[in-house]
Amino acid sequence: MTAILAYFGCGTSASPLDRFCRLLNAHDPTHLVGPVIESVIGPLLVAVIVVLLGQILHHLVAGGARAAGLDPHLLQLVGNLFFAVTLVVAVMAGLTAAGLNIDILLTFGGLASLAVGLAFQDMLRNVIAGVVLLLEKPFRIGDMVLLGTEQGKVRSIALRTTTIRNMDGELIIIPNLTVFSGIIVNLTARKRTRRTVAFTVPAGVDPAALAGSVLEATRGVKGVLARPEPEAYVGLDGAALTVTLTYWIDGSGVTPVGADSEVAEKLAPLMSAGATQ
Repeated sequence: MTAILAYFGCGTSASPLDRFCRLLNAHDPTHLVGPVIESVIGPLLVAVIVVLLGQILHHLVAGGARAAGLDPHLLQLVGNLFFAVTLVVAVMAGLTAAGLNIDILLTFGGLASLAVGLAFQDMLRNVIAGVVLLLEKPFRIGDMVLLGTEQGKVRSIALRTTTIRNMDGELIIIPNLTVFSGIIVNLTARKRTRRTVAFTVPAGVDPAALAGSVLEATRGVKGVLARPEPEAYVGLDGAALTVTLTYWIDGSGVTPVGADSEVAEKLAPLMSAGATQ
């Protein structure tokens, strides 16, 4: 840094500013303009060099991160943090080059960081939770998830919040800290999902025939898998028969609600006593 300041100083014959400073001094009887320019240009140049070096390093790191498949949101966060750190270092380097004591800068920076941390601690906690979620990837955009008591399809995973759309079409925005500290159920983490449908019919129907009819009605429903096979259980509940149907769906081809609706439509004739007698 000292060599850079010396090279661009007005008193160095090889300096590109030396001739300019002499011209100014020839028309400036106070001989103050040249030193003032020197004291401004040198530190400013140091700051610019630090920013340029930071940008070069950022492009190298970003290229490696993209090649490693880093999440785009996390990549953007790293880029923003890198740029902010570069600016802080550039300003400190420039002020140091201007003659300001580095101890004063560090003390001021520490106090400023403490004040910002206390003022924005909730936001910072959500951002940190968002970074962890992006790194661990418990769910992805498009997954059907259950976050606490809210269920829906993930629409976006930002640094501060996660957004899902529930079955009613409502957009739910949840702070990342709430998501991170709560129970996460990814309903589409596996291709197959088990579903259960239960209904009752009046007694007097052959249980075996009823179970067979239920299984037959389930076959051919879009998304319902043949393996594992659907299973129907018939039990007696007072004066009625209780039918419990379990089946597996392919989560990539149909939504749970869509499969349940189609299965219920197929089973509707069996839910009346006249249709099963």
